[in-house]
Amino acid sequence: MNIRIKRSYASRKHRPRLYSNRNQARLLAYLVLLGFIIGALLYIVESRNEQKFHEVHEGVGTFDVIDGLEVHEEVAGAYKIDALLPQVVSDLKDATNVGAEIAADFYYIYDRNQANVAEAFSGWKSPVIEVSYEVKRKNKIHEIIIATNVSSIYAYEPLTIVRHYYYNEKKQKVLESKIEYKK
Repeated sequence: MNIRIKRSYASRKHRPRLYSNRNQARLLAYLVLLGFIIGALLYIVESRNEQKFHEVHEGVGTFDVIDGLEVHEEVAGAYKIDALLPQVVSDLKDATNVGAEIAADFYYIYDRNQANVAEAFSGWKSPVIEVSYEVKRKNKIHEIIIATNVSSIYAYEPLTIVRHYYYNEKKQKVLESKIEYKK
């Protein structure tokens, strides 16, 4: 008995082009999908490494003090201000709080008007206010010294107010500030 098997187009030898194009399309779709998966995994791994880097290196940086607000203003019969205040530029933890404390103490310079100056220097008639600063560093403790000289043609003696602001770089902590009055 002789049986003859008829070959279909799905056999290897006589495969139609449509079948191979379909395989190529599937292969391309798998490659694109694989690319998305690898990209997503790399994104996740990279963001975790970056987060770990910031956790390990948080607070490793510099504590810099630069010239900040500079004011030369005179209001006839009210006040005269010549001031140069520091600005803290740092990526250390809580270092910018020193700058916020300075801004709060010298509100009358940042928000200049007769009422603020009169409130800050009550009892002074037409005060002349000169503000300057100095920065010192000793054993990872930064000290910002701001001297305010107040005088008036109506006052007997000028007054000097010295404020000390401290930042401990090693502990990354703002230390308690102090104030001195000198005549």
